Amino acid sequence: WGGMDYDNNKSGFDPINGITLESKIHNKEGGVMKTNGGELLTMSAKAVLSESKQEGLVVAFLPRNIDGISFTRVAVTSDIKGSIELEQNVVNGKVKTVTAYLGPCVHRYLTGEEKK
Repeated sequence: WGGMDYDNNKSGFDPINGITLESKIHNKEGGVMKTNGGELLTMSAKAVLSESKQEGLVVAFLPRNIDGISFTRVAVTSDIKGSIELEQNVVNGKVKTVTAYLGPCVHRYLTGEEKK
């Protein structure tokens, strides 16, 4: 995120190509494995969300210029069940970041309702 062209991208932050994780592979070849934002969201969902109990919550801290429609498409493609909530974080009247909540427990988490 950030940089000189941060606000110049009119289409918004791309959640797939804008996030890349590079991991060094510890083997004879010593290659590098690259994972994009969509793959990271899919791995997070599989690690956190429990299909059998309909519980779990994935939270993502994103830049203010996130393309909400693209992010939602990535979440649906990642097979995340339940709700998606995008919350703008505002300081002194300006949006600074966006927090995304994804999963079957979003409403309960955001409203503070306890599981019955």
